[in-house]
Amino acid sequence: MYDVHDKSGETNSQGRMQQAVEEWSNSAQREKVSRLSQKIKENTNKKINSEDTKPASREIYSSSERERMMAGRTSNTAANELHKDNPKDVNAKKRFSIELNEETEDEEITFPIKKQQDPNIQSDELDEIQADQDDFLKSLKVRFSFSIVLTLFLIAATVFAAYAPSFFTMDIVAYGYIILNLILLLAVGLLSFSASVKGIASLFTFKPDADSIISLSFYAALIGNIYSLCDFVMSSQLPTVASVSAVYSSCAAAGISFNLLAKIFYVSRVRNNLKLLKTIDTAYAAYPVSDDVAERVIPTFDGTPSIISLAKTDSLTDFLEKSYEPSPSDIAAKEFAPISLAVALITTIVFALTKDVSSAVIAFCSICSISSPLMFEFGVSVPFYKACKRLAKHNCLLTGCKDVATFGGADAIVADGSFIFPGKGTKIIGVKTFHKEKIEEAVLYATSIAEAGKSPLASAFLDIFADVGIGRKLLKKVDRIVFEDNKGLYAVIDDNDVLLGNRQLMHKHMVDTPSRDYEMRYTINGRDVTYLAINGQVRAIFIVMYGIDDETGYQLCKLGSNGVRVLIETSDPNITPELLEQKCGLNSDDVTVLESREMRLLEDNRVYGPVEAGIAVKDMAGYSESINACVKLKGTFWANTLLQIALAVLGMLFAVILEYFGNTVTAAFVLTYQFICAVPVLLISLLRRS
Repeated sequence: MYDVHDKSGETNSQGRMQQAVEEWSNSAQREKVSRLSQKIKENTNKKINSEDTKPASREIYSSSERERMMAGRTSNTAANELHKDNPKDVNAKKRFSIELNEETEDEEITFPIKKQQDPNIQSDELDEIQADQDDFLKSLKVRFSFSIVLTLFLIAATVFAAYAPSFFTMDIVAYGYIILNLILLLAVGLLSFSASVKGIASLFTFKPDADSIISLSFYAALIGNIYSLCDFVMSSQLPTVASVSAVYSSCAAAGISFNLLAKIFYVSRVRNNLKLLKTIDTAYAAYPVSDDVAERVIPTFDGTPSIISLAKTDSLTDFLEKSYEPSPSDIAAKEFAPISLAVALITTIVFALTKDVSSAVIAFCSICSISSPLMFEFGVSVPFYKACKRLAKHNCLLTGCKDVATFGGADAIVADGSFIFPGKGTKIIGVKTFHKEKIEEAVLYATSIAEAGKSPLASAFLDIFADVGIGRKLLKKVDRIVFEDNKGLYAVIDDNDVLLGNRQLMHKHMVDTPSRDYEMRYTINGRDVTYLAINGQVRAIFIVMYGIDDETGYQLCKLGSNGVRVLIETSDPNITPELLEQKCGLNSDDVTVLESREMRLLEDNRVYGPVEAGIAVKDMAGYSESINACVKLKGTFWANTLLQIALAVLGMLFAVILEYFGNTVTAAFVLTYQFICAVPVLLISLLRRS
């Protein structure tokens, strides 16, 4: 029968746990711990100053590797054998490698905008770039203000022409109307270089974008105005009601105005992100895991899974380039703009051959105008601006449209256990010692192995000794450490075999444990236990409470509802899918705790150093929220873009059919149709939470 004694030498009985906790809390015990801690500190300082205790790197191995290592851990032969199959491990600085007995401090994170050798020079560049963006934004707002005023005049004139056609029997009124439309249209075109020059240039250089759609409408309206004026002058006759009503200046001007408004939101988003870059002091950058690694991490996935992981970084690169990369509307315009122009040209040629020149010109102008959606860019820039503004409140950065496509298509995300359960979320609420083990010695052993194994428990253990000044610098030297899947950690410390994990780990190593009924006394109310064993004997049980803040839990549940799986890297066996379901309601089927083989694959693929700007976060809540935002944004982008293209194609069919049967497609009709089509896009952009 297994007989376990507490630190007083008495046999186990109910309530001993409470007694141990009370002893730890009283002042006399604190004084005792303080004195012992001082001795530990002095001894550790001696070791640090000696040449024999030079800091060494340590790595986490799988269970099979551990068994090979255990055969001869007193010599270097086993260690050398351990690396034969994987020679990279000998000098793998990036894999779980840290320096022992050296106090590490978090460095300030800087964000170079472009790839540079010295990231520290980025501060002045940020200020300069932000000043440029501020000037550009002011220019856009001024141009938009003038543009919207001119557009309102043109819309008023169009409505007047539609409802008072008899007024145009006066010669001067007809002349004045056409000339007014021409002058105001040119003025609006001058306010937007992208619509008047850039868009049409990119179309004829076979690189069309969203501006090309607006350019088609602008030049079609310009052609219609010039034709109407020339036809009137050359024929010396009053323009017909049809020709006056087919002056499409107001349609083109409305498109240009909304295009300028969309650019205001684009630039505002970039400027806000620049401000965020100057305030973030630590960040984790998201990046996609390579396809070959992703297929090996989730081999059962149908196809190649998209897995997103995090890397702590001191710099983000290519910020502006990625901020202004092509949007879904630009991508869609590459196909739609040439098709729209081709349909307009073919219809014009057919009408010129079968009808007359006037019908052909009106057909060309109406098709180009009705196929230029007002909200083409607006439907992307406004949801993107809203999402980035909301994420910025939680210190999250989302850079470009391609990032939305990449991260919004994630099948799974990788998260470290300590990221989900940070220091404040994991607490040691009780300690039960056995075999006369001193509490402070047990915690020191546990902290040393937990810190070496990157366990979420490390910060919780360090909190226990915070009052007496014991930190990472004074932890015991860990010679070797092994993570055993779903069980815990094995380590060699001061030539002692140390285990930190669950009941299954103890049994695997032939360590007797208290009965399960005894253990269950301490696992009520959402608590878990972690065993510490030294040289084949249980020395302590730690009662652990895990907690997730409400925002993190909410965002994790949203990940599950969005079909994104959570892959957890952890050496803490208490962190299980069931624990996540218990703490925040995330379905356990949407969570996978990775094994050592899978963690090693991801670690070998991890990005180090500068990372391309995409998603930058500070905590798990921000990480989850950013991925959720990308999932929603991706759907919103394409819903708005494809909806507008579908309505534009339908409008082109209306225009062709009406013109073919001799009904003039007036500017008032096109303008009304455009605004009706803009309503659902406007509602989706403003009301849908992305």
